[in-house]
Amino acid sequence: MVQAAKALIEDCDLVLVLGSSMRVVTCEAFDDVLLNSGHLVVCNLQLTPYDKAASLRIFADCDDMMARLMATLGVAPLPPPPFGGSNWFCPLRF
Repeated sequence: MVQAAKALIEDCDLVLVLGSSMRVVTCEAFDDVLLNSGHLVVCNLQLTPYDKAASLRIFADCDDMMARLMATLGVAPLPPPPFGGSNWFCPLRF
């Protein structure tokens, strides 16, 4: 699973990390691709080990940043998904 995720990261034009300290073991598995991607954007209130590798570092609340980004792109936010159950994922539609 980690190899598949690494392949996806390598194919991305941009890796956007929102609200994560990036200090968990899972992030360490992606060190090589994250540190060398050149297309890493981190939005978090705290420092992360990847801040220096980021092309853009935003110290802000993720909800505020995403609201501004969506407004700039002209994308209307979707209503929140219903709480509970296994159907919690709500994809962004352009």
